[in-house]
This record gives sequence, structure tokens and C-alpha cells, in this order.
Amino acid sequence: MKKHIWLVLLILIFALSGCNKVDFTLTKTTYELYVNESIDLEYQTKTSNLKIEIKIEDETIASANEVTIKGLSAGETKAKVVVNEKEQKQEITIIVSEVPYLRVEPESKNTTREEELALNLVTNISNPVYTYTSSNPSVASVNSQGVIHTHTYGNALITVHEANTNLTVTFEVFVSEAKV
Repeated sequence: MKKHIWLVLLILIFALSGCNKVDFTLTKTTYELYVNESIDLEYQTKTSNLKIEIKIEDETIASANEVTIKGLSAGETKAKVVVNEKEQKQEITIIVSEVPYLRVEPESKNTTREEELALNLVTNISNPVYTYTSSNPSVASVNSQGVIHTHTYGNALITVHEANTNLTVTFEVFVSEAKV
């Protein structure tokens, strides 16, 4: 009889311990976002009414509100996910980058025929990949290195496209009379 009671107690303990188990799986453990951008935690669960908390190690880099992560400054930090007050085994990595920018300085140039101009591109993009086009190649053409050659009187718009970020800027060339 004592054996049966212990067996019943043991089964009851195992059954009750399973009740504390949370059906929760992180489906993504690395989150990449920009400063001031927000992204939601990605997970799977069959349980409703979960209390989810994200505990971020370096709160100068990112903040969290329930399941939403917000980038605050460039950097990388780790975070723990707590579900119904139970810490999950997986931690997440949060990588925050500055918002990419691309500009040309100056934005336009008055010049003469048969000149060679170099574009001054200002960017924070790592390893940019540029393509260059001219709206009017008979006035001003541009080569694959971004060097502009003026040919005849008129205007041309040089477009610079960065492939990794899909950013585009323009540079306007005003070509006047030829050199004397």
C-alpha cells in the first residue's frame, strides 16, 4: 500500500511540475535595427495571456516594452526573455545601427565644357556599392568611378544609387560656354 501511495505522489508531482511549463519558443535570436526603429520579438506559443518581459543588458543601446524592442544608439547588447516570470534558456542579441545616409556636396556645379569633375559623396554606409547615371550624357557623362566629363552646353542630372541601402542622391551640372 505504501508503494502505491508513493507511486501516486510521484505521478502527481510530475503532473503538477508540467503545469508550470510555458509553451514558448523564440523563433529569432538576433535582431538588427536602426536607431529609433522598433521591432517585435518573434516567438511561437499556443498559450494565451503570456506575460513577456525583455531584460536588456545595456539600456543605452536598446529599450523594450513587453514584446517591442527599440533601438536607442548604435551598438550591440544581449537580452534575456522572461515569460510568466520564468527566464528562458535562449538569450537574444540586439544590434543597433545608425540610420544610413548618402549625400553629395555640393548638390550642383556650374562649369564649362571639357571639364572633369569628381563627386564628393558623404555617407556612413560600410562598403558602399555605387552606380552612376546621367540624364543627359551628351552634356555630361559619368563613368563607373563617378567621374563626370562635360561635353557641351546644357544641364544634366547625375544620379548616384547605392545598391546595399537603395539610397539615391542627385548632382546637377550646369555647363556653360567652352573655355577660352
